[in-house]
Amino acid sequence: MNHANSIDAMVFVMAPVKWTASACGCELPRNRSVYLRACVGFASIVVGWLCSLPAHAQWQLLTTDAQGRFFYDAAVQREGEQVNLWRMTDFAQPLTNLEGKEVRSEKLRTTIDCSQAKLAYSQVTRYAGVQATGEVMNHYETPLRFTRIAPDSVDALLMQKVCRK
Repeated sequence: MNHANSIDAMVFVMAPVKWTASACGCELPRNRSVYLRACVGFASIVVGWLCSLPAHAQWQLLTTDAQGRFFYDAAVQREGEQVNLWRMTDFAQPLTNLEGKEVRSEKLRTTIDCSQAKLAYSQVTRYAGVQATGEVMNHYETPLRFTRIAPDSVDALLMQKVCRK
């Protein structure tokens, strides 16, 4: 979720509106302070909700090679032998998507089966900017399809980092 868009939506929701009883099917409180307290309460709930969203501020550099810089979110989720996490790549050279637009980075929702040395992606989002910023160029969601992790690959290095107990 793009937090900037969420904030824009919050500002839009909180923008002054001319209320009438017929517009909302109810009557407004006659006392303006009651109305303002309700607005502040609503704003507090929205801000609390935004703060509870998963923040991906725990990016750890995994490795750098000729293809780019690879990061993983240190906030991993474990379920038995499976580890779920976000992986991010900043490409050394921009990729071109099917629409002919440049892609500078991608974020992958990754599941690693530590016991089987297999990996699957459930979400892929590609961005126009580095560090998963800018316009979303593509977004895919797929069911988990596990494939064997190639030795000496970025995925193998990621597995070594997150599958340690």
